[in-house]
Amino acid sequence: MRAHLDAAPRRAFTLLEMVVALMVTAMIVFTIYRFVSAHLAVISGTMEIGTERDAMNTVIKLVQSQLDALPVVQTATMIQGGVTPAAPLPAPGTNAPVAGNVPNIASQNAALQSTALTGKAYKFHGLSNDQMTWTCTAGTGLLTTAAPGEFQVTLTVQPVDDSSNETELGLRRQPAPGNKIKVDLKRGSGADRYDWLPLIRPMAMLEIRYYDQAGNSWSDQWTDISRRPALVRLRLQKHPDDAPVEAVIGIPSAQSVR
Repeated sequence: MRAHLDAAPRRAFTLLEMVVALMVTAMIVFTIYRFVSAHLAVISGTMEIGTERDAMNTVIKLVQSQLDALPVVQTATMIQGGVTPAAPLPAPGTNAPVAGNVPNIASQNAALQSTALTGKAYKFHGLSNDQMTWTCTAGTGLLTTAAPGEFQVTLTVQPVDDSSNETELGLRRQPAPGNKIKVDLKRGSGADRYDWLPLIRPMAMLEIRYYDQAGNSWSDQWTDISRRPALVRLRLQKHPDDAPVEAVIGIPSAQSVR
């Protein structure tokens, strides 16, 4: 009986069974690969979106720090392009102003220009590419500590170069009118030459709005250098189809005057 069992033929896998097993294994591996790839793509996309939003939030913080640092504007009335502050007090016992108290209109204008915040509205490819300009010395607002004197800094979106349709967000930096320091300015022409510091590329849209307390309304530009808007609203879009990143920033110096 034992010899009969030992002599029984042993059954092996057929070629067809091997092929079927390999196909099943391949399908399982392919399914796992697609599952893992899809999740890695989602993770990568989420990280990229997070990085892009972090970059735009950093720009918002830059603007906020500069708006927080704006000095208080002295009380003044704009007349024919000049500034007429409140009349000085008369000398004791007289009706005439104290000598030396009559304000210098030119110096008042220069003081306002040196602390001015202005904004203009522009469009490129049908999207807002607005500009906001401030005057500051070396530091956060200029993004450098090696710049002597005052500079005008403009936050805006513009083409990467003259022959490109791709736009980027950055800072235009040029010496303020009273700053005669020689700086290597590589963009623009004539009196409008400037240094360009790119921040985010690409950038499809920068929309800036200014809230005017006097008119209780939002405006797409700000040209009154004798006042500050109470609020500034920023909307940034890296790609045309993206949901915009939005922030509303208050300006402390708009709440008080001297």
